[in-house]
Amino acid sequence: MRRRRVERYNVVVTVLRGTLSGLSGCLLIAGCGWAAPTSSATPASPPEVVRPAPAPSPPIVAQASESHPLDEPDEHGPMAPDSLPASAEPAVVDAASPPLPSVVYPFHAPLAAPAGSAAPATRNANLSPAACRSLVQKKKLPVKRDGRPTPGVATALRFTGPLHGVTFLAAGWRSPFGVMDCRLVLAFDELAELLVEHDVAQVHIGTIYRKNSKFGNKKLSQHAHALAADIVAFKLADGRLLNIEHDFHGELGVPVCGPDSRITEETPEAVALRNLICDIAQSGLFHYMLTPNYDQAHHDHLHVDIKRNATRTVIR
Repeated sequence: MRRRRVERYNVVVTVLRGTLSGLSGCLLIAGCGWAAPTSSATPASPPEVVRPAPAPSPPIVAQASESHPLDEPDEHGPMAPDSLPASAEPAVVDAASPPLPSVVYPFHAPLAAPAGSAAPATRNANLSPAACRSLVQKKKLPVKRDGRPTPGVATALRFTGPLHGVTFLAAGWRSPFGVMDCRLVLAFDELAELLVEHDVAQVHIGTIYRKNSKFGNKKLSQHAHALAADIVAFKLADGRLLNIEHDFHGELGVPVCGPDSRITEETPEAVALRNLICDIAQSGLFHYMLTPNYDQAHHDHLHVDIKRNATRTVIR
């Protein structure tokens, strides 16, 4: 009996010691907030640790674009340049790059003239003299044969009237400069159809036939065969004159047509003239077209020609 009391006493002492030990631990850690162990001796779960909320991320500044320029004020006022991230800094434009056109015109379209045998210039240039004369007669074109000596010209002809309502003004009968080869007449006939779409009433031509005309490399030019013409102006139906020398407004070495082409003075006449010239180039009616952008010798006229066995249109 006494022995059982001793055993119970030892159990009570052991429980009290554990309780006192837990209380002393709570005092040391300044209030852990959990209860003393129960009679089952199972300790309570430790308290949940509350972590501070993370700081909010800085706002993302969108990279500048044309629709949202850097200097455009928002509801907080203008954006300070120093506050911009590196990714939002404006791009550096190469000063050597040509400026983009302020307005896109038809002459900015990429040049896609027909080439090879499909090109009208090649079809006309490769005709035999007999085949060319037959086509001129079939179309009843207003021309007359020039029977005077014209060395280098297969079939010498001159205009006696307009083509599709368009008058081609060239040197008169007393001058050899107005002589045309039969194949050039066919090219002008197709050109007149295109000119009507641009309201052209007259084409002013400087020279066509120049006997023994040569390039710098001593080769005969197409002028020597009456297959080239120097156009100085186009007169519109409303009376305006599109003059190559005064209205072309180009720059040496700059593309005449296409996305990189440009006009130094965008007058209505300059735009109309450039649209017309590039439309002619797109048609493939001529193999070579030389403008004031080519060199100083062409500052006042548009050179057009066709050449046997040539296959593509070149405009400079």
